[in-house]
Amino acid sequence: MKEKILRFMGLPWLYAGVALFVVSYVFSLTHYTFLLILAFLLVLFGAIGWVVKEKHNSKW
Repeated sequence: MKEKILRFMGLPWLYAGVALFVVSYVFSLTHYTFLLILAFLLVLFGAIGWVVKEKHNSKW
C-alpha cells in the first residue's frame, strides 16, 4: 500500500517543489536556505518518483 501511494506522488512533489521555488522568488524569500533546500528535495524526489513510476509502467 505504501509503495503504491509513493508511486503516485512523483509529479505532485515535483509540482510542489517548483511552486515553492516560484513563491520564494516572488516574495523575495531566496535568502532562506531551508526553503530552497526543501524545494530542491521536493523536485529531486518528485523526479525520482516519476522515473520509477514510468519504469514500472513501461514494457521495456
